[in-house]
Amino acid sequence: IFFRSGMASDEPLALWKTMLASTVSGVLARLVCHPLDTCKARLQASCPTRNTVLYRNLWHVLRQTWMLEGLPGFYRGIGATIVGSAPANCLYLTSYEVSRDQLMAHSPLASYPVTCHLTAGLLAEAFSCILWVPIDVIKERLQIQQSYSGASYHSSWHALQTIRKYEGLRGIYRGYGSTLASFGPYSALMFAFYEQFKRMAQNYQGVSDLSFGSTMVVGAAAASMASLLTNPLDMIKLRLQIQRRKFGAAEVSTGYNYNYKGLMSGLKSTAQDEGLRSLLQGAGSRMLFSAALSATSLAGFEYAKQQMRDC
Repeated sequence: IFFRSGMASDEPLALWKTMLASTVSGVLARLVCHPLDTCKARLQASCPTRNTVLYRNLWHVLRQTWMLEGLPGFYRGIGATIVGSAPANCLYLTSYEVSRDQLMAHSPLASYPVTCHLTAGLLAEAFSCILWVPIDVIKERLQIQQSYSGASYHSSWHALQTIRKYEGLRGIYRGYGSTLASFGPYSALMFAFYEQFKRMAQNYQGVSDLSFGSTMVVGAAAASMASLLTNPLDMIKLRLQIQRRKFGAAEVSTGYNYNYKGLMSGLKSTAQDEGLRSLLQGAGSRMLFSAALSATSLAGFEYAKQQMRDC
């Protein structure tokens, strides 16, 4: 039954139903996949040329986090994630659906579906970054700190207040350009892969609607490929967002201060100081996180839409 056909078709759905489906699926997916996101963040922040906590691989960060911090260590930043992912994921998936449908119906690109999917993915990221960037800044700064080392932030709300006080709006939106430059290509590739893989699965199974299980497999495959290809951009984006934390008149962040001026500066500095191989640091955990997140959110999104159609 899990892999039997019957998932939502591509027929247009009322906007409010699309928004509700995207909100529910996004929150549930983030809640389930947050531990993997924490591991990914800690691996990408790890740098041998800076005074940071060093992790060798995914198993190492899993073991160290569990031994030293327990389950709460994996859920650092979950407050900002849960509160923010509802509107952000709603805007992300809804804007993709609307952009895709409009491009396919009224655009000269209608004859080129892959281009439509790429463009719709870029637009979805551009719109949703307004909400995702503050969430990421707060979430990632909480994720990379360890409770046993004297945590700087006590909660998502405390992190927001501290960043606003000492770094201003610029601090809350730190890395905005790099986020667009990293997640824009990721979203474009992920949705393009997803639509193509979905079509291939439909043709292979001889059905018009994929099952929940098949949609999960398709979403996981698409996200894995997109996350691997864009990992260098994502790693620099994360480091830009967690660097230069201030808590007083002087800057006291000695660990996660990479002195990057921007995305290109970060890529160049990382390649020179840590080697080209370091640009794939955390790629495995990012692929696992992205696969699990997209499989859960996309399958949940399609399932929720189907339930909305039946109402």
